[in-house]
Amino acid sequence: MLCCRLNRVSRSLLFALTLLLFSLSSVHAERLPLRSFTIADGLANNEINRIVRDSRGFLWFCTANGLSRFDGYSFTNFGTEQGLPHPVVTDLLETRSGDYWVATYGGLVRFNPRGTPINHVYSVDENPSVPPMFSVVPSDDLDRRAKAISVLFESHDGTVWCGTYKGLFRSTGSNGPLELHSFELGLPSGTPEYPAVKDLIEDQSQSLWIATSLGLYRRWPDGSVARYTKEDGVPDHNISDLLKDSRGRLWAATLAGGFFEFTADGSHSPPSLIRSYRSTDGLTTDWVFQLFETSSGQIKIATNKGLAEFYPESAKQLRPLRLYTTTNGLSYREINALAEDSGGNLWLGTVSGAMKLARDGFISYGESDGLNWVGAILEDQNGGICFRGEVRGDQNATVFNGARLNMVGSDNSKSWPQFGRYFDERFSWFAPVALGVYFGWVAEDVTLQARNGEWWIGASDGIFRYAAVDDFTKIKTARPLAHYTATQTKLTSPQIYRLFEDSRGDIWASSVAAPNGFSHWDRATDTWEALGNTPGFPSFTDQTVNSIGEDRAGNIWVGFNTGVARRQQNRWKFFDAKDKFPPGNIQRIYSDSIGRLWLTSGRGGLIRIDNPDAESPTLINYTTADGLSSNQLDVIVEDLQGDIYVGSDRGLDRLNPTTGRVKHYSVADGLAPGTTY
Repeated sequence: MLCCRLNRVSRSLLFALTLLLFSLSSVHAERLPLRSFTIADGLANNEINRIVRDSRGFLWFCTANGLSRFDGYSFTNFGTEQGLPHPVVTDLLETRSGDYWVATYGGLVRFNPRGTPINHVYSVDENPSVPPMFSVVPSDDLDRRAKAISVLFESHDGTVWCGTYKGLFRSTGSNGPLELHSFELGLPSGTPEYPAVKDLIEDQSQSLWIATSLGLYRRWPDGSVARYTKEDGVPDHNISDLLKDSRGRLWAATLAGGFFEFTADGSHSPPSLIRSYRSTDGLTTDWVFQLFETSSGQIKIATNKGLAEFYPESAKQLRPLRLYTTTNGLSYREINALAEDSGGNLWLGTVSGAMKLARDGFISYGESDGLNWVGAILEDQNGGICFRGEVRGDQNATVFNGARLNMVGSDNSKSWPQFGRYFDERFSWFAPVALGVYFGWVAEDVTLQARNGEWWIGASDGIFRYAAVDDFTKIKTARPLAHYTATQTKLTSPQIYRLFEDSRGDIWASSVAAPNGFSHWDRATDTWEALGNTPGFPSFTDQTVNSIGEDRAGNIWVGFNTGVARRQQNRWKFFDAKDKFPPGNIQRIYSDSIGRLWLTSGRGGLIRIDNPDAESPTLINYTTADGLSSNQLDVIVEDLQGDIYVGSDRGLDRLNPTTGRVKHYSVADGLAPGTTY
């Protein structure tokens, strides 16, 4: 996973993952935030034919052995024991009037959720003593292929259309008994088989479009019908799915020709092909089961090789098509069905169960991307995500030049200290020549890009300062502007432990030794000042500078093992237990968007200071008693909504400072396992 030595994730990961979520390549092995559901979780059957969301927010799973309703927590199942005429369910339709219809291999079924489940097949024209849960609509064709219904659709006039394995049927009964009647599609002479109807949609001119195994059909409001095949420019005759998106555009999926967009006016002119995508256009397969538009306007594509993501406005995207497979965490390669729940989460149906792709989940990168562990993540001034850690494989090739990791290679058991950058859908890894082979044992909070674009890197033998570059990878061969040794920085050890730049552009650095060290670099004079014996500090013999921060007023805060020191008007003051600070190392110091100061403790939870410039700041302490998953906290960061995220060995917590509500994130949300720090 994207981890440090104990499967740890860097403190900037929250921002990094948010950025990467919108810039994923079609071939990287990032792990999606997926959760699988099978019969072990309550599904009626693992073979999912279709997923439908109703007006109440329920998700309905049409399976090979009944119907499952998911309320967000558990499944309720309906099968032949409750009155279904056949175990195979292929579709569910909720009409505009609120009626439910179920498509089965035993015919069209009216579903009354409040009815009585009876182990008997009733017809809608029967009058049992109690209203049954399921009742079958009679058909004028008793052929088993006609009874095997594949799709349901309600047209603008309220007609329920049924696609079957023997063509098209429609319901009648406004002035008489409810029945299904076949509708003649007008097959060409010499056709040996009936078309299997796969999907139905209605366009803006109220024409009905019919996806079949023998071509694309269109029925005009006047009742006339036309059929379009390869001879008419359709990429493939076996049409599997149809979609009218939120902008009124028409799309069709095929089983051998990818998918395509087409347009048609209200006349009887043939449709025009706008654009098509297949394996030669980056789809990697021509077999498409379903097209689905999400609430955010993306088109998700269910294929026999995984889930594809398509951006119709591809001019604004790095690539119009992206594919996710079992390598990205899918439980099965073939995706049969797609739907979205009321929370915007995407649900995927397969013959091996269902999957939920969390809309706001985390995407993780791991060993298949060449990562052994990552100790630091930060964003550079040009939008690249930069890393410090170790990668696996050949030290002179593979991932280090931005290529894919060769998992079969003989060198994969080895790992190498590297810096990295993710940009334009690509990882690039490098080792700065000036740093030598060994960078030191500290990776977190010792790499930064200064406000003027310069790069400062702490290592085992001091601090390396590089000139400003537009691409972090360029420092690989760059000559440092300066190499500050322990003698120059006046630190007690060459191993740098923390680096921080304040709002004035000055640098603060700490080291670990016996005793530990702390120094300040003044940009105006280019001089270092040792601070180990500064009045107001605790003894550096048994105290380490674990964190450095700055509040809105420009005061510098330094976190120690037992408390925190503040530099205000060139005077240091130490706060600890006597000032009601909780026990534990002060791991991180963070100033939020409205000026509050947040500190994480290694034992005492989360500390909030609303008045950091006051002579005696007031503390608010959040612990497990307030909903946090742990009191041993490390990483802290704020999102654009003002929520605070804190990481621990138990995952990631999101705190709403206004309400005090805490939401916990774990591996179920796609978070990499291990300590988040």
